[in-house]
Amino acid sequence: MRITDVKAAVVRTDVPFDLREPSQGTMEANLVQVFTDAGIRGDYLAWEGRTTGRGLADTIVTVLKPFLVGKDPLDRELIFDTLVSWNIKGIPMVGTGAIDVCLWDIAGKALGVPVYKLMGGYRDKVRVYASTTVLPRPADYADLARRLKAQGYTAMKLHVRGVAK
Repeated sequence: MRITDVKAAVVRTDVPFDLREPSQGTMEANLVQVFTDAGIRGDYLAWEGRTTGRGLADTIVTVLKPFLVGKDPLDRELIFDTLVSWNIKGIPMVGTGAIDVCLWDIAGKALGVPVYKLMGGYRDKVRVYASTTVLPRPADYADLARRLKAQGYTAMKLHVRGVAK
């Protein structure tokens, strides 16, 4: 099996709240797709506040696609390690991660098993949690936590940045 094409399209969707701001909003993301000569397609919706949009889609298609076409999609570790080494050349990790998830998706479909089984999973259910990006103020995290709790979430993953002094 070989990779035959890689596509990335910018999509916008309404979300209950914008993770970048503690308010209602829309989300811009990239639908990334990796195609194979076996007719199997890997899909991933990539979102990361600073690097989505047309720039990420163009990078995936113009820089990553030429490297990927012709590769065996089951060589996930080799492909991932190569793309990670390109991060120092300006390839964003969200692009590398999107390709990696597409390759895992292809492997699961090719083998007829869910990806979590490929990764050694044994549970039939997991606890759901919400995740944030970096918010401007501590109070914004508290407000978001209250809204998430009201929606039924029992856990929240925080992304915070500190200030060096």
